[in-house]
Amino acid sequence: MEDQRPEVFERIPWENLRLDRPDRRWIAYMAAGMIAVGALAYSFASSRAPSVEPLGSVPAMASAATTSPVEPVSPTLGPQPPVTIVSEADLMATQPHRLEMEAVAHAEWFAADFFTIDGADSLASGGLERPLAPDGTRVFVDWVRAVGVEETGAASYRVEVMVRSMTAADGTAYRRDPLRLIAVSVEYGEAGPTVSSYPELLAVDWVAGVKPDLVEPPADVSAQAIDLTGATSVLGGRPNAGGWEVVVMVPSAGGVAWPLTVTVP
Repeated sequence: MEDQRPEVFERIPWENLRLDRPDRRWIAYMAAGMIAVGALAYSFASSRAPSVEPLGSVPAMASAATTSPVEPVSPTLGPQPPVTIVSEADLMATQPHRLEMEAVAHAEWFAADFFTIDGADSLASGGLERPLAPDGTRVFVDWVRAVGVEETGAASYRVEVMVRSMTAADGTAYRRDPLRLIAVSVEYGEAGPTVSSYPELLAVDWVAGVKPDLVEPPADVSAQAIDLTGATSVLGGRPNAGGWEVVVMVPSAGGVAWPLTVTVP
């Protein structure tokens, strides 16, 4: 019979075999590795960063390549022409339309002032002789209108002006004068526009009006024309493509009735 050996039980450090126990040495190794990697990354980034020159400095290579100093750039766009003083007449000569408009306005002003007699001195006629008028006579210019303008030379114009005036002789009521058509010569000088001569009297060939050929319209047309205008009577009418043109006496303020035309379909 074999000798039985005594069984020896040794203590097993089970706590050292546990997998979930953290090893402090590995933590230290990982921290040291991260620090080393960070240092390497910072060193690499610093070596790759471009150098920044201070403002206003010129690189050595550029200054070496320059053979002549650079002239400062002038803010102008090149040599400027000398300043030329242009007279008013020369300046306005480059604007013929403006000259023409001012000549027309000056001629109208002159005509209104020249034919006005109210006891005051003239403003526009200058040294021209004024019209002769009996004491107490007044002339009122109702309206003036330029109907034509012609360029007669360098900065000179001939303007045709129609004048409607009314005269009151020795305190009587104003009465209309015949329609006048005059030509006013306007020239430009250093002092501006001036009238160079007395107004030229022209013949008036305008027809004041043509009497229409009127017939008696139908009764219903006349009644409709009176209803539309409030007229007092019907003078007559004439047919057109759309109905009738009826002339009626239309009253206004002061009891005056005007002959006017109304279209009745």
